[in-house]
Amino acid sequence: FGSNIEWASKLKDAFKNDKVVPYYQPILNNKTHQIEKYEALARLIDADGNAITPFYFLDVAKKSHQYLELTERMIDKTFRYFKNKACELSINLSESDLADFSINTLIIKKLQSYGIGNRITFEIVESENIDDYEMATQFIQEVKKFGAKIAIDDFGAGFSNFQHVSQLDVDYLKIDGS
Repeated sequence: FGSNIEWASKLKDAFKNDKVVPYYQPILNNKTHQIEKYEALARLIDADGNAITPFYFLDVAKKSHQYLELTERMIDKTFRYFKNKACELSINLSESDLADFSINTLIIKKLQSYGIGNRITFEIVESENIDDYEMATQFIQEVKKFGAKIAIDDFGAGFSNFQHVSQLDVDYLKIDGS
């Protein structure tokens, strides 16, 4: 589906043309059949208007040093979209996001200026090992001051064990389907 060089170029063009967008996947309550929240998922809109999942470009974004911009755009667009909406939302973060000072600073500024922290869950993508528990714990403590919640996403899929749960102040575990 394309080489790394092609995907790096597609990503660069997508950023230039504002074609990296969040798709908001609804989360339905099985009992009430009502949408309770939305999960912001990154998509790249290609030249034909197709929404491409991160499966194809996430690793290339990391290797080509475009990942930071991807995360920043997702955070910015998601906060703006949900500013005046009454529903809850979740945003995925990787271990590298937790360890990145600029991402931490951006999130705190957004929480301060938008005042929607009590409706946000930050989902830590569990497929990556958390090396710096001190940094992760500091981030979690900071966002929880704004009422935000923390989830471990795809628990059981990667490096997981209950060490994550015991060392981090998480509110939810999203169990991997496999």
